[in-house]
Amino acid sequence: MSSSISTSSRRERFQILLFLSCVAALLIAMAAWNHTQWTPRQKERAAQGGWSTRLDLFFENANISPGLSKWLYQHGISTRPRYSLVGKDGWMFLGDRFNEAVSRAAHIQGQVSEDVARRWADQLRERQDWLNSRDIPSLFAVIPNKHSIYPEFAPPWLPFKSEGITDQLIMAGRARGVNIVDIRQNIRREKCCRDWLYNRSDTHWTALGAYLGYQGILSGLSKLAPDLQRLPPERVSFRETRLPPGGLARLLGFSPLLPQDFDPGYTLIINREMKGACMRLIDRDFVERAGCQPVHDRPIVGNYQLAVKLENPGALNQVSLLLIEDSFGQAISRYYNHSFTTVWHAPLGWILNGERLRAFVERYQPDLVVYAVVERNILHPIAYEFDDRSGITEALVE
Repeated sequence: MSSSISTSSRRERFQILLFLSCVAALLIAMAAWNHTQWTPRQKERAAQGGWSTRLDLFFENANISPGLSKWLYQHGISTRPRYSLVGKDGWMFLGDRFNEAVSRAAHIQGQVSEDVARRWADQLRERQDWLNSRDIPSLFAVIPNKHSIYPEFAPPWLPFKSEGITDQLIMAGRARGVNIVDIRQNIRREKCCRDWLYNRSDTHWTALGAYLGYQGILSGLSKLAPDLQRLPPERVSFRETRLPPGGLARLLGFSPLLPQDFDPGYTLIINREMKGACMRLIDRDFVERAGCQPVHDRPIVGNYQLAVKLENPGALNQVSLLLIEDSFGQAISRYYNHSFTTVWHAPLGWILNGERLRAFVERYQPDLVVYAVVERNILHPIAYEFDDRSGITEALVE
């Protein structure tokens, strides 16, 4: 009896050692492979960083072959979960590399402290009060993460939840009297009867999801500036189409291996002319580039170097709008361009801070100001900070 127990114990120890040896061999092989495949940028990071950076690079999955990455994706596995997470039915979600999007959606990261929430709301209120002192109504619009609208496609091992840091901050802002519109509610109400509000292989919303967001923002603005008209549903139609794979597939490296009609989506048709519309570029010194270039009805977006001023004399409202936005602004831009006689499309990274906002407003005197920010970015200083005294970056989460 004792002999058989001893033999069984030795076998188990051998199996454990064999397993650990195989794991170690695989890790060493992966590190060696990655090292031979480093890009010039990775070599530069290794040279400039410490041991921690080098260790990350040795085990970074960016160098795994696209074919293997695609095969693992088809089996529900992401080769770069920190960048792009694979959920159910082939859906992809942005990973924690981008403002801890997954950890916040799954409530792994916890809540912000009451002090942080209060200071965040104080900054928004201070900005709002400054604009009000110049008779400029303003709105802070929270655009939903893809996680918030389609939690049912989350990975089985990491379910997303419907409430969290975003809800906590919105409550703090509203308690402080900040004009906040929560676009999540608009889109969730329509989700039951609509398809494809977000792209399956991208983090952004579709043209249809963006239209629902536009309706929510215009509803919020109408409370501040009565009589604003918005594009009615009968002027807007959506033709189902197939789209190329999006940015989340590119992050996993196998986008070129997918068909160009990989993602279902929509082509937007706005049954309304934009006669005489033109656009100007504005550089970081607030200098307009010469000439207003004629422009047809198409998406408009700036970048951290250039903002875009869209002028449409035949717009629904003879009102100017400063729109401070992130990448979600591209799909929604056409709706704004039909709605306001002047729209400044100013990315968050172009406005950058309260000092630049004050300088822009003093120079151009917009009638309305909207900050439209996806929820994973609302705790980033460029989305909320007005006087550079918030101190929120000291400790974001408990």
